[in-house]
Amino acid sequence: MEYTTSNYADIKTYLKEIEEKLKAPFRPDEIEYRISAKTADKTKGLAVAYIQARAVQNRLDDVLGFTNWKNEIIETANGKICGLSLRINNEWITKYDGADNTKIEATKGGISDSLKRAAVQWGIGRYLYNLPGQWVKIKNTYKDNYEIVERPKLPNWALPDELQQKQPTFKEINKGAEIKQAKSKLSDDIESCIEAFEKIGVNKYELENYLCLEADTFTNKDLDTLRTVYGEITQLGKKKEDFFALVETTKKGQQTLKLEEKLKGE
Repeated sequence: MEYTTSNYADIKTYLKEIEEKLKAPFRPDEIEYRISAKTADKTKGLAVAYIQARAVQNRLDDVLGFTNWKNEIIETANGKICGLSLRINNEWITKYDGADNTKIEATKGGISDSLKRAAVQWGIGRYLYNLPGQWVKIKNTYKDNYEIVERPKLPNWALPDELQQKQPTFKEINKGAEIKQAKSKLSDDIESCIEAFEKIGVNKYELENYLCLEADTFTNKDLDTLRTVYGEITQLGKKKEDFFALVETTKKGQQTLKLEEKLKGE
């Protein structure tokens, strides 16, 4: 697709979208790592992130289309300078950067490195410079060659949008705080209710047996039931015996109800 202002109502929106797409983080599998330092025992290495020239080319193809970018290589005494041109709104714009020839495959390495550096001028992979090196496990493969055993974990901000962990919104944070506050109040209410019954000689375990629930699972509805029972006991003079009498009455009522339901079924 050719990007022109005809695709957008606003030139600023058009340019901003291209900029964001060029600067977007790469997928973890597109990131490479080199070992820049090793511990004395050579069991760990400092992993530094970088991208291959191929990842740059793919990004340019995806964002602009393969007909809307080109690169020019200029030879220098010790390396290469790359001019990376993008066609934006039917106008070619070029940015330059360079790199020394590499020790292995000097020409190819110099071209690749200069392209990657020129791409950074456009924002491609620039965020990698903000990634701190991470110490990871390494192993010896041949003579003084080492490779990374475990890949570093990328922070959330260095991942594509679709791979980022969702951050809670302000509304969700407030909702969580409200739930936490409600749970705290319920816990306080349960404790107050148990203390009230303990004053008349009824302990927590007897309340749990009455409701067939553990105290820390009591709900507001369960507390309403206990408050009703406590109110009835208050009218009778607040005695432990009155509580157990109510329990027995409740049990008999439940048994009678079950029997009536059984007889109806027959």
